[in-house]
Amino acid sequence: MQHRKLTPALTRFVTSPARRIVMRQVAELRRRIARQPHAIHYFHRVDDPYCQLMLQALPELQHRFDVTLIPHVIEQLQPQMYPAPDLLSAYSAIDAKRLARLYRLPFPQIVPGATSGEREKASRALVARTRSPRFFAEALDIGTAFWSGASVADGAHPAGDAAALRTGEALLEKLGHYASATVFYGGEWYWGLDRLDHLERRLLGLGLGKNPNESVHYDRTWRGLFEPVGEPIARQTPLEYFFSARSPYSYLGFFQAQKFAAAHGLDLELKPVLPMVMRGMAVPQAKRIYILTDSKREAEKFGLEFGRIVDPLGPGIERAYAVAHWAHAAGQSEAFFASLLPAIAAEAIDVASDSGLRKVVARAGLDWRSATQALAGKRWRDWVTGHRSEMTDLGLWGVPCLKYGDTVAWGQDRFWVIREALTDGPAPS
Repeated sequence: MQHRKLTPALTRFVTSPARRIVMRQVAELRRRIARQPHAIHYFHRVDDPYCQLMLQALPELQHRFDVTLIPHVIEQLQPQMYPAPDLLSAYSAIDAKRLARLYRLPFPQIVPGATSGEREKASRALVARTRSPRFFAEALDIGTAFWSGASVADGAHPAGDAAALRTGEALLEKLGHYASATVFYGGEWYWGLDRLDHLERRLLGLGLGKNPNESVHYDRTWRGLFEPVGEPIARQTPLEYFFSARSPYSYLGFFQAQKFAAAHGLDLELKPVLPMVMRGMAVPQAKRIYILTDSKREAEKFGLEFGRIVDPLGPGIERAYAVAHWAHAAGQSEAFFASLLPAIAAEAIDVASDSGLRKVVARAGLDWRSATQALAGKRWRDWVTGHRSEMTDLGLWGVPCLKYGDTVAWGQDRFWVIREALTDGPAPS
């Protein structure tokens, strides 16, 4: 199977801070020339549980900032963007409830099994209200009924034209995204509650806070992660980290995992898997570009370099994992990956070449001659395949994933779930 690699030129261009600054300046200049308000476009889907949270967060954001909210209702997603839609749907419901608890937002008790007919009825009711000043309150009521298993009563909510749903979906794709629970402001995307902190900082930079002392509110997922929940002690249960050496989010999460484990006295078990496209899953261009731009923002937030990438897809991954398996057997996998991941994601080191991989091995304090002997080995394939099977058994498909005892979470921004589990037991699902 042939897969398109990310080119160094593309990654450097997409992740360039200068490009982002210029893009924002151009967007603001166009807004002023057109004498338009600071418009935030929001894309809503009734059967996306994250949207139920956004319906509450965005009006609160508008209350604090001088912005105008423009909602768009969609119904169908681009299927090529979602390699495991059923797993995503099941996990999203769990994750959204956790986020609701973190931000103290009401969330309905989900009754499974809503029919496509109910989804269509609710979507048509919502799309008829996109220009209503009460859209967010009415959408919250309709969403609560939908998730609770109640029917959207015929006639109680006049239906809009189904063509309007297709219009919203076409706009989402035209603007360059593929997911609901997203907002688009001035040429830049923000996905869900987790990225509203980036939007808040941007609005603060423009002086749009209605209160002169306005600050960032949507930062609970990453604030205080490394503050002790007690005296750090050796705990019997390790923190398991499933990741891919090609994944930007895995790179970001790796150093978070190291710091988190050290702060809380946890052993860290590293479990590499093959990149998604080497597991037969597609990652279309629009998705890759969003991941790159979002990863750059997240990297800056945590003081990490990111963007100088030589894509290791194919031989680079295979060679790196062969050496990683050897390093693992020697008890040195953490040192090896601490050298490998920034080499790939931030230092433009080509690990498909001997010179590049040798730099990585030497920096980890390992012997290059022994590493070259490991390159001929094949046992690494069973090693990473086993990790993938473990991940699948947990109901997860993408990386990075975290596991602590019975608590499982997906994403480099979910260490707060593990931190809760350290004090409260398994995170509620």
